[in-house]
Formats: sequence, structure tokens, C-alpha cells
Amino acid sequence: MPNAYIELIDSLILQRQALKISQRELASAAGVSWTEVALMEQKKHMVQLRALLRIAAALNCKLVAVSVE
Repeated sequence: MPNAYIELIDSLILQRQALKISQRELASAAGVSWTEVALMEQKKHMVQLRALLRIAAALNCKLVAVSVE
């Protein structure tokens, strides 16, 4: 998996933990399956962009593109 993806997932995990919500609660709020959230957090599955956007929104985050120099 690309390092940028791993860093993104790590940030989402930290945000979920800071909000003190479970993977199941996040999945429900984002409209994705718990399995998808669990596998994403274990870095065993690369989720589609649409799911990432939903997960980020459920965590009160947004995904932005940043130029890498």
C-alpha cells in the first residue's frame, strides 16, 4: 500500500479514537459496512474513494489534495 494511504488511514483512526466512537458506530454513520472499516483500519483493504469520503465526513474531516514537492 502507498505510504500516503497508510498515513491517511492512521489519521482517520486517530480521529475515530479521539471522538470515542467504535468501528461499528463509524460504519453506521458513514453508510459503509463494519467489515470495510475494520479491514481498512487493519490496512488489509484499500477502500474506494467514495467510501473514504463518507468515512471522513462521519469523522468531521475532509480529504484534500496537496501538492507534494
